[in-house]
Amino acid sequence: MNCEAEPLADVSLASRLEMRVNRGPSRVARAPWRWRAKNWLRMIASGELILPMWVLWLRLISPRGLMFATAELRGRVTHSDGTVTDLGLLGRHLVVTAGKNFLASAFDNTVEPEIMKYHGFGTGNTAATVGDTALETELTTQYATNNTRPTGSQASSSATYTTIGTLAPDATVSITEWGLHSQAAVAGGTLFDRQVFSAVNLTSADTLAVTYTLTIS
Repeated sequence: MNCEAEPLADVSLASRLEMRVNRGPSRVARAPWRWRAKNWLRMIASGELILPMWVLWLRLISPRGLMFATAELRGRVTHSDGTVTDLGLLGRHLVVTAGKNFLASAFDNTVEPEIMKYHGFGTGNTAATVGDTALETELTTQYATNNTRPTGSQASSSATYTTIGTLAPDATVSITEWGLHSQAAVAGGTLFDRQVFSAVNLTSADTLAVTYTLTIS
């Protein structure tokens, strides 16, 4: 009698658990028509809407090689419930004199152009002018980090510079102005562009993402 036990066959056990949560696409809505109408009337009064037509006309009659620079700002609000309001075009003003001087000084390496990426937000509503050197009433403690402007992403393509900045306030605010700066700290740095628009009301659970595009043609 052979009592020797036979070897057990190899047994391999494997298991896998997969979980997926399908939240569905975020709903994107246009800004209320009253807000859009008010902002478009403001842009008509300031001449911002006819600016591209002037640039096109000047390009047609100007000598070859003449350069123009135009800029525009667009915005989107993401609400606490995940819905998104597309504000569309916020404005096309205004590269200020300080911004032009900043670009000129970059050619002799006095400044580095890539530092122009900090997005300032404020509550002032005085129209932008070429002599502006700061926002009228910039946020301070309402920024996610007190007195610190959001840092924007940076990209360039086909003679355009684009930077996207996101404001995530820690208080309820009504944003009416924006500016592109060379420094993160509030009350400092060079202002490159300032734009004023109809009020965008935010709570501490909302975010405002703005896309600034500078086009050289």
